[in-house]
Amino acid sequence: MNLYQNNAFRVLGLLTNATTAEIVARANELKIKNSMDFDGGYEYDLPWLGPMDRSEENISSAVQRLEDPVRRIKQELSWFWVQNDVDRSAIKALTNRQPNVAADLWLKASGLKMSDLAAKNITPLTTPDALTALHNLFILFQSTLLRNELMAKEDEAINLLNSPTSEEDWAISLKIFNFLYDNPKFWDLVKKRMEAMQDRRLQTISLDEIKESALNNALSAHFYLITQALSSKDLPMLDKHIEILENANMPVDLYKSGLNLVLNSRIANINSLCDEFVRERKVLETKGDGAQYKSLFYKYRDSGKQLIDDCKLVDRKGMTDFVVTREKYAKSFHQLSWKLNKCGDSLGALESMNEAYKNLYSDALRLECEKDAERILQDAVLQYSSEATKLIHPSNGQAPLDKVLDVKDQYLEHVHSLFTIGEVFMTDHLQGLLREVVIKELKLIAVEVHDKYQAYEQANGVMKEAISWAVEAKNDAFKNELETIKRSWVAEVSPATKTEINQSVAIKSKVNPVLAAAFGVIMIIVIALALKVSTEVVSKTPVPPVKTPTIVSTSPEEPSQPPAKVAISQPVVSGNVNPPSQIPTALAASGVPLAAIAREVPPSVQSISENVPAVIVDNQLRAQANKVKAQIERDKQKIKEMEAVLDDRTQEMDRKQKELDVLNNKMGTYPDSPEYNYWVSEHNALVRENNEANVKSKELYQEYQTQFQRHQALIAEYNAKFAR
Repeated sequence: MNLYQNNAFRVLGLLTNATTAEIVARANELKIKNSMDFDGGYEYDLPWLGPMDRSEENISSAVQRLEDPVRRIKQELSWFWVQNDVDRSAIKALTNRQPNVAADLWLKASGLKMSDLAAKNITPLTTPDALTALHNLFILFQSTLLRNELMAKEDEAINLLNSPTSEEDWAISLKIFNFLYDNPKFWDLVKKRMEAMQDRRLQTISLDEIKESALNNALSAHFYLITQALSSKDLPMLDKHIEILENANMPVDLYKSGLNLVLNSRIANINSLCDEFVRERKVLETKGDGAQYKSLFYKYRDSGKQLIDDCKLVDRKGMTDFVVTREKYAKSFHQLSWKLNKCGDSLGALESMNEAYKNLYSDALRLECEKDAERILQDAVLQYSSEATKLIHPSNGQAPLDKVLDVKDQYLEHVHSLFTIGEVFMTDHLQGLLREVVIKELKLIAVEVHDKYQAYEQANGVMKEAISWAVEAKNDAFKNELETIKRSWVAEVSPATKTEINQSVAIKSKVNPVLAAAFGVIMIIVIALALKVSTEVVSKTPVPPVKTPTIVSTSPEEPSQPPAKVAISQPVVSGNVNPPSQIPTALAASGVPLAAIAREVPPSVQSISENVPAVIVDNQLRAQANKVKAQIERDKQKIKEMEAVLDDRTQEMDRKQKELDVLNNKMGTYPDSPEYNYWVSEHNALVRENNEANVKSKELYQEYQTQFQRHQALIAEYNAKFAR
């Protein structure tokens, strides 16, 4: 907005035909008014365009811009020309806050009608007066539209053409400029204005440089609004002006340089992040710690997310330097994914590969990323299948059925996570390969459960899951094979056994008569044998009360309260009793079939050990547990405090980033300003402050990570020591 609001002619309250003497006299007058705190306006202030800066520094800057002939011609190209009576009448209307009247006057002078502006191309007159009117019309359009975008809430928008949307007015403004830019007769007028100054300094600049400056000025309003919209996250404004520029048929190089100016500071910050990312990753390579690699991934993904998203919002066609920076950022995550995979963290490797993939721009690199992700997915599914198989077939005896089914559930949970995280890389062919591995594993588990545990229902359930995977894979051969096995199991089950299976719930709630008789015989034999050996009975000795220890979760939450004490007393009998090995013989003698008992006892009862030692937790152990719990609570509070400090620092960094954006805009919009060196100095100082703050934030973040890991380790120690 400074392009028009603080144009040198407007600051001094003069027209573009002002002489050098008039300029100097007006500047002295304004300085005297400032010293007397007198705030008097001038006829050509045009206050409806918004406030202007008439500080002593800006007055001096305006004089310097107009004393230099090169800078003066650039200022004239950004303000109204007065060549004839029509121009004077239109300017008079502007001073009376009647911009619509001025627009009508200049439209007629250019030979255009209101309806002509809606055409794809305009064909105005090309006389000197018509071209001057067209120039003034462009300045009026763009300055007014820019004022509307940035006006205060209490102000009303100025509608010059009664268009339904401002996008149409912006497009018309650029359409007028394009006509002038491509018309040699208009630049002949500019050349005559330069010659009329009779200043040798103008010989150092060509007309092409003046044209490029005018083009920059025409687009700078849009780039300024894009910068403002990006800082305030005003997406409608951002989308509108990017679309206007994309449809304006402007030179690509100029469009690219303007967008680079908008994204300059963000691109620099992303490059800095990438360099730090690589350095920290190389430090970790000697340790090979998967948890630290994962922490590094989250740290830099979160640090760069907002910067990357901002750049994507602006550079939608890959025109700026962000393309190269984005690829650099993506490659860092691509390399990290292999480190995570090597450490056995397949899910983490896929997360890192996803981050790389969505930031890649080159098709060749995307293809490489897809192939690497396929290899990670295949390795991961095979790894999980191997782990499941090892757990199902332990080297030391047969695992309980519940353990086998838990392994199956964990296996499917891992596989589903892989399919979800790696969804972007899942081709039909790859899905088919991975599903085949899963189907084979589920088939193996189902057969294991059926053959070794004779658990028909559970085996049938696992087989159904395998069949559903075969259906999703559209693999009819696998599906038919699994259904054949399932039918064979049904055929093996006798009608009586089928009835027992269907009534399993009833069996659990009601004791089978045969089982009751068997246990009755056992008790009779045991008592009889005990009475034969001795009649001496030892008095009952109470066992100390057993208290279930408190379990602490792996997340820093409130530990659960321990249950009430339960006292257990047990008689100790002296003398000899039948050992367990003699009980089957006694049962056989009593005529109770062993097969009947084995069939009626649920699998969970069969797998329970006969010798379960009592757990004794004394007061000293409980006191230690309470002490560790108290430390966990203190650590949790400290972590919350550190998170609050990190949030505050993030907000401070965002504020400094906005200040940098403002300075970048000033430096790009007014490279010839006498304040340019001051802005550069201020910009560099702010960058240094920002870098120092960034280093401190990283140190604090590392301290936070250390504290959090210590907290997690303490929780793990508590669970291992006191939650048995």
